[in-house]
Order: sequence, then C-alpha cells, then structure tokens
Amino acid sequence: METPLFDTRHATDTLIAGGIQEDHAYAIVTVLDECLHGAVAKTSDLNELKAELKAEIAGLKVEIAGQANKTIVTMIALAGVIIAAIKLF
Repeated sequence: METPLFDTRHATDTLIAGGIQEDHAYAIVTVLDECLHGAVAKTSDLNELKAELKAEIAGLKVEIAGQANKTIVTMIALAGVIIAAIKLF
C-alpha cells in the first residue's frame, strides 16, 4: 500500500489561516503525518503482539496451576495436622 503524500507545510499554514494557534497547528499536523507514515500499528504488528500475549497467558496458566496444586497440598497437610491435634485432645 502506497503512503499518500502529505504536505505538512501546507496543512500547517491552512490550520493557522483557519484560526488554529501555531503550536496547536504544528501538533495536529505532526500527529497526522505520523499516522500517514507508519507511526500506527500494522496487521503484522498486531499479530506478533497477539502471539506474544498468547504465550504469556499460557505461561501464567501453568504458573497458576502450579500454585493451586501447592495450595491444595498445603490445605490437605493442614487438615491432617488439625485432625491429628483433635485426636490428641
């Protein structure tokens, strides 16, 4: 896809002539220029991010499952200690 030509000087002058403050006009034109010339995410960028997030989520699921297993084992051990303590009294 070809990037459209964008005359930043003309755009800035037009905004100023239309009553926009000069510093605001420059800021507006800068944002537009960045959008037109690659300062936005492309489909490939989003697909890469999606893959990274999926991998991160999978890792977190494994970590959470491991923590849950440790918690269950700890609870069972504590239940055993409580039962043993009750039997002693």
